[in-house]
Amino acid sequence: MERRNLSCLFIAQIEEVMMKKLFIAGAFLATVAQAQAAQNYNYSYFQVSGGFDYREVPGAEIDGQSYSLGAQYELEALPVVLKADFNKGSFEQELVKGTDWDYSTFSLGMDYVFSASEKVDFLPGIMASKVTNKIVVGDALNKIENTVYTASLNTRYHLEKGLWLNAVIAHESFKDDDIDSETYFSVGAEYKVDEAWAFGLSHTNKNDEGSTRFLVKIFY
Repeated sequence: MERRNLSCLFIAQIEEVMMKKLFIAGAFLATVAQAQAAQNYNYSYFQVSGGFDYREVPGAEIDGQSYSLGAQYELEALPVVLKADFNKGSFEQELVKGTDWDYSTFSLGMDYVFSASEKVDFLPGIMASKVTNKIVVGDALNKIENTVYTASLNTRYHLEKGLWLNAVIAHESFKDDDIDSETYFSVGAEYKVDEAWAFGLSHTNKNDEGSTRFLVKIFY
């Protein structure tokens, strides 16, 4: 009889410990779910942007202009954003007389959205891009293509009303082993006019190139 009572007491203690662990796990999951549900921004939108680029080459710095079209879609079931972007531009300054230099980039990627507070969002993400450079010298065309893989962390801060600030740190590596990988930074500001659209400005700085762009977003 005493042995049975000890067994029952032991089982009761185990059940109590398991219930406490389940309660803690449930509370943790509920907190995470609540944080994800309290996202501060609509990450489903179309974006049009344009601006000025520069690139440093041996002995000179050349300027260019470019535009881009992009779209993002935030999944309903998960805090995941799917994104695509197409960028096209050309350099105005000729390194050699009769030379034209055009470039384009097509990118696909995804971000994970984590709202740390009512004002701060973190978006770690990955992206794969196809980069094409076309250099025409007279009648000769030299086409250079490469694939770029990028891992990034975007931090967004809601300053006041519709004003958002953001900073991105990213690391990109190239499929072509002859090109060194690099880490670069981007900063920007955006004003969300209403639930329909927003506009902003961004600047990206890499080791030997960069861009300053004006953007407009249409939310859906």
